[in-house]
Amino acid sequence: MIADRRAQSARPQGVRHANSLRVPRGVPPKHSPGRTPWGGGACPLFLTRYRAFSMIELLIALVMIALAMFPIMSVLSASHGDSRTTMEEVLASNLASELVEAVQTLPFELIPQNVDAEVAQGTFAQAAAAGYRIGLASPPVGFKRFLKTETLAVESAVPAGLSLGVQERAASAAAILKIRVRIEWSSRGRPETLQLVTARGRF
Repeated sequence: MIADRRAQSARPQGVRHANSLRVPRGVPPKHSPGRTPWGGGACPLFLTRYRAFSMIELLIALVMIALAMFPIMSVLSASHGDSRTTMEEVLASNLASELVEAVQTLPFELIPQNVDAEVAQGTFAQAAAAGYRIGLASPPVGFKRFLKTETLAVESAVPAGLSLGVQERAASAAAILKIRVRIEWSSRGRPETLQLVTARGRF
């Protein structure tokens, strides 16, 4: 007993026993920044605990991100489809208006009478031979233009006092031409149609 007490008293102050330096497994040592229980220096690697993402956690995170992005992508896809449909309708309207204006500028006698066909190069051959220029641009791919004209019966009031021959010629000269322009195209696999109807009279 006396020898043990002397050994303990002979032990220098501030020096810890080796057993006091043991650190429980899985618990990082408590020390001030830049110092270790051994009096300084970096903490040994076997006392540092590293944690990384496992493959299961990574897959769960990817699935959650995909589920969160699905509604957003659906909204963007629907918005893109609506914008494309609107652009196609505007383009079809411009094509129909262009054809109606081209027909309205021609004299009544040079407008194709009682036809119902797709507009081609020979549709206005008579007007081109008479010196009229029809400046129609080629429609985009997938769009088709159709022209339909129909002569309507007209009851005209001929002024009294004219000869019978003049009255007959005046009555036969009066006419109304119904002009129907139709544009056809395909949108999202569905056939679409736009029509414009106007009239041209001769009195």
